[in-house]
Amino acid sequence: MLPRNASLTKLCATCGYRLESELERCPLDGTRLGRDRPEVPKLGPYPLMERLGTGGMGAVYRAVHEKLGRAVAIKMLHRSMAKDAINVARFFQEAR
Repeated sequence: MLPRNASLTKLCATCGYRLESELERCPLDGTRLGRDRPEVPKLGPYPLMERLGTGGMGAVYRAVHEKLGRAVAIKMLHRSMAKDAINVARFFQEAR
């Protein structure tokens, strides 16, 4: 687990994951990360608070619903895996 004060201000152009500001390269694919983006990354009404981890299929983030204040875990499928229908089906099966 990452520290609670980690800021997800870098975006990997290859995998699309939000990463911590202190990283120079994406830990998943080695892509060199660009400059910090100070805006809080959001997925719908869920600001992404911290990256909990990454795995073979994707990354998991802790997020909080803006209006309800409810904490949730959001898993995002890796971009390269999203192009394959079998991987997408496996991702949804895992969610169910």
